[in-house]
Amino acid sequence: MLIVPAVRMRGAHSYPDPERAQAEREMFLLSGGAAIQNLLLALHAQGVASCWVSSTLFCKEETREALGLDEEWIPLGSVAAGPMPEGTPPDRPELPLPDHLRLL
Repeated sequence: MLIVPAVRMRGAHSYPDPERAQAEREMFLLSGGAAIQNLLLALHAQGVASCWVSSTLFCKEETREALGLDEEWIPLGSVAAGPMPEGTPPDRPELPLPDHLRLL
């Protein structure tokens, strides 16, 4: 399966200064990225292999045209999902968090 996540700026606040306007756009894009990560984790939890691919970021107009979306939608790459391949590696050992955390 190929999933094409996208965001649109509907509901974004309008700011008169470029700095906050850019921050608002970045917030929407970062939220889309977080949603994609959650999708990848959910697919993995269901035993589905998945991979994010940046392809549609480089051809937004063509992607919108192919999917029948208007210009308000911003494609955020693609997610390929399907059955786990045979010979999937075993689960990783637990990560020793104290070795990787720095408390301030």
